[in-house]
Amino acid sequence: MIRPAKLWNDTTSTPELLELRSLIGDTALVHRTGSLPTAAFTLSKIAWLARHEPHSFARVRRVMLPHDYLPFRLTGRAVTDRSEASGTGYFDATDNRYLTEHLDLVADADWLPMLPAVLGPDEPAGEVTPRH
Repeated sequence: MIRPAKLWNDTTSTPELLELRSLIGDTALVHRTGSLPTAAFTLSKIAWLARHEPHSFARVRRVMLPHDYLPFRLTGRAVTDRSEASGTGYFDATDNRYLTEHLDLVADADWLPMLPAVLGPDEPAGEVTPRH
């Protein structure tokens, strides 16, 4: 564990969110993500961590939502679904891809390996393994 999680209802990342909204543009955000992110979205939480706890951010190897953690523990696979990915502020459901350009505004990192694979509605998360 790197630090206690910043939960969805923690709004201390509002300044980071407003800065990102200004950089990306509200119209572009809505067009690309289907919504206008609030401080509950993951994008702002990552930005907060990078700004306020860079030592913690440097240790991040994977970004998952609580919903994604159980399949990860059971199967060893980092996966999510489109509804969860859509609540991050960096997923384009139309193109079915992560918008790493949004994350690049937060920090210079190799983002794709850090993010869970987005599964289709009929794709299994994986098989339960004994060790996970």
